[in-house]
Amino acid sequence: MIHLPVDEKMPQMDWKHRHKIMIGTTRGLHCSDKGC
Repeated sequence: MIHLPVDEKMPQMDWKHRHKIMIGTTRGLHCSDKGC
């Protein structure tokens, strides 16, 4: 995982949002490999 410097002024992403991003990325990779 790539870690960028933490900016204290920016809100941190919660795990629910991170999970949604991971699911969307996985679905996109599946579609690009198998076709949708």
